[in-house]
Amino acid sequence: KDCMKILFLADARSIHIQRWIDFFSKRRHQVSLISLEPVGNINCEKFFIPSKIKSGFLKYFLAVPRIKQIVKKINPDLISAHFVPNYGWIGARLNRKPLVVTSWGSDILISAKKSFLHKKRAEFVLRKVDLITSDSNYLTSEIAKLKVPENKILTYPMGVSAEFLCTPKKLVAENKEVFRVISIRQLEPLYNLSLLTRAISHCLKRTNKQIEFLIGGEGSEKEFLIGEAEKLEIADKIT
Repeated sequence: KDCMKILFLADARSIHIQRWIDFFSKRRHQVSLISLEPVGNINCEKFFIPSKIKSGFLKYFLAVPRIKQIVKKINPDLISAHFVPNYGWIGARLNRKPLVVTSWGSDILISAKKSFLHKKRAEFVLRKVDLITSDSNYLTSEIAKLKVPENKILTYPMGVSAEFLCTPKKLVAENKEVFRVISIRQLEPLYNLSLLTRAISHCLKRTNKQIEFLIGGEGSEKEFLIGEAEKLEIADKIT
């Protein structure tokens, strides 16, 4: 169809979801969002399903009957569910086609590996999907291990465009006096900032150029990362 009714099942607080919705809204698709998290200033039809349960799988399990009522009223052409074990699971329980589920990484790489039941839940969702999207080749390979046919997986990395990497030479970083590297991941084990810290030490040993590193964000590993930088004697190169 040239113009579709697209229903998103997702955490409304995420900037990624806001961008997905904005993308399709600007192309004049009729977009709706159902979220169990508070819905902010998103430019589409919104449904907030409050829950007395603050976290955990039960919160999503109990929301299914109410969401089925809303979906019946909206009657979307396509359902786009984000994050396999919660909204993906809700999408799978709706028994409506087509269903696209977007993996965000940790839902497959961490959650699905926590236990036998977590794995079976992921496999249940992935059996029901018409398409699952992945943002890396590694994530795609892990999804395939959960018995998903290759023709049901769309690998489409998020990141900078190819045009950005083909910047004219006059703008290339090698002509700058100071080369700055910025990281804006949360300081949590999931994002492996320790690898970046060790990489900084490696880079500084291989060049005489002036490099500065900015690591933004908060998290449980902040003090550990500061200590690691001090041990590697690179703390003065990192803000």
